[in-house]
Order: sequence, then C-alpha cells, then structure tokens
Amino acid sequence: MDAQAIERQSQDPRMVPHALTDHPLIAMPYMAEIDGRQYHGEGLSLVRAQVTGLMDPALNGAARLARLLFSFHGFTIAITASCRITDIDGASGQAVLVFEDPTGAHLPQLRHLINSYIAGDLVTMGQVLGVAGSEAGRRPKSGPRVDDDRKWTPGRLAGTVAMAGMSLALVAAVANMAYLRFYTQPLDRPALVLPEGQMLTALASGQIDYLNPEARMGEVVYSIRSSAGPILSVAMPCDCVASLAGPGAGATVMAGEPVLLAHPKGAPLVLQTTVPANSLFDLVSAQRVEVLFADGQTAMARLKPNSVVPVNGSSELEVSVTLIPNAPLANDRQGQMAQMVIVKPVPAVLSPLAAIHAALGS
Repeated sequence: MDAQAIERQSQDPRMVPHALTDHPLIAMPYMAEIDGRQYHGEGLSLVRAQVTGLMDPALNGAARLARLLFSFHGFTIAITASCRITDIDGASGQAVLVFEDPTGAHLPQLRHLINSYIAGDLVTMGQVLGVAGSEAGRRPKSGPRVDDDRKWTPGRLAGTVAMAGMSLALVAAVANMAYLRFYTQPLDRPALVLPEGQMLTALASGQIDYLNPEARMGEVVYSIRSSAGPILSVAMPCDCVASLAGPGAGATVMAGEPVLLAHPKGAPLVLQTTVPANSLFDLVSAQRVEVLFADGQTAMARLKPNSVVPVNGSSELEVSVTLIPNAPLANDRQGQMAQMVIVKPVPAVLSPLAAIHAALGS
C-alpha cells in the first residue's frame, strides 16, 4: 500500500486508529471465529484485527487459528489466518489479534476486501456487506426520486398506440379465422349463372345427335343416340327459349347430365350448381349463401324452394340445386362461374365474430 493510499485511509471516518501500528484499523463488519466461539469484529487491517466478546484471559499471548467471516447478501466469505491474541481487556471484552504471518496466503483476499471497502465498492447493510450499485447494496438517497418510467414522451406514446393497434389487429385476425373455420363452408363445385327456367337433362347415356335451341313448343329440341342403339328425342316443353347448359352437339353425355335450359324471355338470372347430398342440410339451414365472382364482386343468394334434383349416373350421391340471388344480377353475368360459401347461423353470444368477418370483408 503506497503513501497516498495510507493518507486517504487516515482521513476516512471509517478508520479506527491504533497506536501500535502504521496500518489503521478499518471499521468494516465481520465476525472472527476462534476455537469454535465467535467474536464481533470492531476493526481490521492487513496486520491485525480488533474483536469484542467473552474471551478467556488465559488466552492472552496464545497463538490460535482464526477464521474471519465476511457476510454478504446471500453468501459469506471466510478467510483463515494464524494469529496471536494480545491486549485482552476483561472489562470491555476487547482483544487484539496480531497476524503471525501478515504476508501469508490470506493476504490477497484480505487486501482485496479492505481496498474495495475503502474505495466504496462495498457498503454496509447492518451487519452484512453489499456491492455498491446493486439492489442489495444500494445506499438510500435523500430527497424524492423521479421515476423516469412514468414519463410519457411522444415516442413512447406512439409506440404504445402502435402496439395496441397491432394487438387489436391480431385479435381480429384470429377471430375471423375462427369464424371462417366453424361457421362457413365453401362448396367444392362452382355455380353457373343461368336464366331461371326448366333444366332439360339427358334421358340416357350417349351422344347428342341433334340440338335446336330455337325450337318452338312441341318441336324436337334435342336428340340423343343412346349407347344401347335407339335415338331418344325431347320436345320443347314450353313456349320459351332454350340456352345451352351442356357441352353441345356431338358431345357424349351421361344420363341426367344437363343439356339445355328452357326459360321465358327476360327471365331473371339464377345460380345452378351440384352439391354432395351430405351438404344439403347445411345449405337448407344456412343463414345465407355468399357468392364470390372471379372479378372480386360478391352477392348473396338463397336456396330456391323445390329446386333439389338428384343427379343420375354420378359416382357419388349428389343433387342439383338452384339458388336465387337476393338482388338481381346484371345480364352480363350470364354464363359466368362463381364460388359458393355456406354461412351457418351464429349464436347471439358469438355475434361479434360475424361482425368482425363482415368488417374484414372476407
């Protein structure tokens, strides 16, 4: 220890003066354990220690192994050194422990603790030590403390608003996904926009041999050369016009497959599609049916009463259905295809899900 350090120690109020040494005693908290009995530390230096406690006067001048215990917040450091007991005062209980080998193995650890305490790196918390700057060893400061975390700045306010907005957007997206998952059912097959009328289907499997959409009532409107041989002809059932609803003349069709649609002139447009039989109940009980066109436009539709017709010759149990738009479709929609989505009824308690879905426009 240099001269400047000794001078700083002599001016420190934590120093305990001792007339017999050039090393002043430091008043830092510690305990000394000798022969299984503990003594309270009053002062400490690199060459000696001063303790207080009930000590046998017969130990005056005796050499003993002392353990110096430094208690920190959550752990304890123990330094062992051989010392000679002197200056036992029976009235005050004080005694001096002189280290027999001041430069022994205990010196680096002891010097580090003493120098850290002098430099202010270690502070006292009652009978324990703490590291300065940590929560355990921070000294209380006088005066009110301003909590910077409670100050609202424009940047912090903008960040909070952005975080709240992203949280709401995430909640809305999750709610919309849940609504789509449990309360909507897209149909696999698209619907075809056609005028409302009577569907004329193939009487048997075979090839369309004759086709006349302009036939009058009672005239042959189409003929099919069946795979069994005979030619089957169908007459126009009404005084109306016919629109092509199948592949056309010369094509091969299966029994029950649409060929022509007979309808009055200026008939409103409807949507014709085929659905699995197991989806028919969902279609009948649907709250509404959403119609999605290729250009992004949407419309609402409902099932036309008494329009369910079984599809003959299909490998699966399917039915042909007609849906009526809630609002009339433009004439240029005729012949276009659209995707159909069944919207199931939503319980009143879950109505916010439907509102979020409608707001997102999905």
